[in-house]
Amino acid sequence: MKILSGKEFNLLSELISINSVFPNEKEIGDFLFDYLKKSGFKTQKQYLKSDRKRFNVLAEKGNHDKSILFYGHMDTVPPYGNWTQSPFELSERNGLLYGLGVNDMKGGIWAILESVKHHEPVNYNLKIAFGFDEENISKGAFLLCGHEFVKDVVFAVIPEVGTSSKMDGKKSVILGRRGRILIEITVPGISAHGSTAKAGINAIREAMRLIPHVLKVELLRHPKLGSENIFVKSFHADTSALAVPDEASFVLDWHIVSPDNEKSCLEKINRIIDNLYERGIFKTINDRRITAKLFPRETPYLLPYTTDEKNQIVKTFIKATGRIFGKIPVRYGLSVADENVFAEKLSIPIVVSGPYGGCEHHFDEWVEPQSLLYLRDSFTEFLLSL
Repeated sequence: MKILSGKEFNLLSELISINSVFPNEKEIGDFLFDYLKKSGFKTQKQYLKSDRKRFNVLAEKGNHDKSILFYGHMDTVPPYGNWTQSPFELSERNGLLYGLGVNDMKGGIWAILESVKHHEPVNYNLKIAFGFDEENISKGAFLLCGHEFVKDVVFAVIPEVGTSSKMDGKKSVILGRRGRILIEITVPGISAHGSTAKAGINAIREAMRLIPHVLKVELLRHPKLGSENIFVKSFHADTSALAVPDEASFVLDWHIVSPDNEKSCLEKINRIIDNLYERGIFKTINDRRITAKLFPRETPYLLPYTTDEKNQIVKTFIKATGRIFGKIPVRYGLSVADENVFAEKLSIPIVVSGPYGGCEHHFDEWVEPQSLLYLRDSFTEFLLSL
């Protein structure tokens, strides 16, 4: 293993060296703010009111009526697993680059910065936003949508990881993503001393009986986004003494497609629960029934979206990208990202075009360096096409 030679990826090496595991995005935010300012952009920071160490970096050039936005998130997940080298050091092995966030998504940030540093906007303003908290609950994306900065944005490009159901090629353009919600189900029991456990009703056992039923919930299929999927994300039950637990809870993680939303999914689960009671498979325990609710979170859940392939700027982007990469297939993402927020809140067409890599949210995250160079060149080609 060695550090990549040459100057081509010096900037990427600097980005990787900055620990930006959420919620610690301040250092990389300051770095990007200064870099864009030195590159001739008008820059500002949009702070989270409850934490002045967390902010979006906003930059712009041009004096036109409409804007094109390039967006990337600054945060990474923690360095999971057993890395074979420092996760905060860009390194090379067998022709691939390694480092935490190199694919998700500091490689994409590098491509944005390299493509825009000498660009002077024609016809559209060029805007860049780097957000925080994408790897958590998208606080930065929701904050950005309320800012005047994005009011004139008519199109967004995001070099995010574009995991799809068809990974037969190294490059694709993502024009939509499934949504995601979490549903918490609480199951009652009756406590009893552990030595006479049969005198009670073990809530864990009741929850285990329930899980197979709720996992048979109706899952929709979308012609572009594919099928929904659902799984048990977490399970909890405990007692403070030697006793049978009288309550258990578990959380369903549900990737959804249109027209499903929080309300329709919760209604489906509640119908299953009601039917189980009507059939006598479960019984009310001391006036307590199984309950289901949306798992609480600070920001709204992310809904599915699709981008119209016939949109003129989308077509321009795909053609420009094709001139660099060759023929580019259109795909649809399996999971959520900040672009779900922008699609809903800003109602603008969005294309996702990232590098080719892997092992994101895993150890030894990697990216193919040639795909980064192509990505940079495709962004440059797109900007010139405008």
